[in-house]
Amino acid sequence: MRLSPAVDEADVVERTLFVWPEIPGLVRHLRIPGVIGRIAGVDHTRINAVGLARLDAREADATIEAVERVYAGAGVRGAWLIGPTSTPADLGRRLSARGSLRRGELSGLVLDDLAPAADAKDPVRVREVPAVEAPAFAGLVARGLGLPADVADVFVRASVRPRSRTHLFVAAVEEDTVPVAFGFLELVGDPPLALLGGGGTLSEHRGRGAYRALVRARIAVARAQGASVVVVQAHPTTSAPILHRLGFREVCRIAVHFQEEDRPRTLAGERAQRGSAERAFDSAG
Repeated sequence: MRLSPAVDEADVVERTLFVWPEIPGLVRHLRIPGVIGRIAGVDHTRINAVGLARLDAREADATIEAVERVYAGAGVRGAWLIGPTSTPADLGRRLSARGSLRRGELSGLVLDDLAPAADAKDPVRVREVPAVEAPAFAGLVARGLGLPADVADVFVRASVRPRSRTHLFVAAVEEDTVPVAFGFLELVGDPPLALLGGGGTLSEHRGRGAYRALVRARIAVARAQGASVVVVQAHPTTSAPILHRLGFREVCRIAVHFQEEDRPRTLAGERAQRGSAERAFDSAG
């Protein structure tokens, strides 16, 4: 798959945020015209999300209200993801007026030169995890992304679902055999487009090359599977700068809106919740 104008690249970046199909008993789609979204039985804005809005000004408020009713009826919160192709242009303002404030943003990145990189000197060992063993790494995913255990379990099971072309990789540093980082790769379409669909490194092991090694390993597998483009939605100030150095280029920004929980929080708790949501959407880890 080759991407051409920037508008097409931005559209692909946005659409790959919603690659999960409906999974009985785990994830279902929102059936609301004009948007694409999903909902699960866990209360977290990484799992419950809506975007790709194609609304006109007359119907936008009613659609926002319909989405709110679905999430509220299930007792969960959902995030709105607003990219350059979302309409109407004032969607973010409308959401903010209803209490769904802008909590952060994602950097939409594309790599279209998958040539093998020079041999890395990072003391990191990367291995692929068989799909049947992936659920056993939900604890690592929870710690790496700052997610509750039940949310991480849904994330892993939805990512490595039956009949998907998803690969899970884990990395250990130096002589240690215990994984300290992970990264998902999903191949979409035919010929395939590669999505780096979630990754994280335990905080005490960051800065030791695990992230770079996982990115390189996933690019190598994507190339071997026939992909010519890699897409990722990354945190602008953490993962994205490293990805730029690996050849990725930014094609768009995606705003993340959601409402805070109703129960009272301390200032430290509010900061922790905001940070957790940003990390959870940081596909590059």
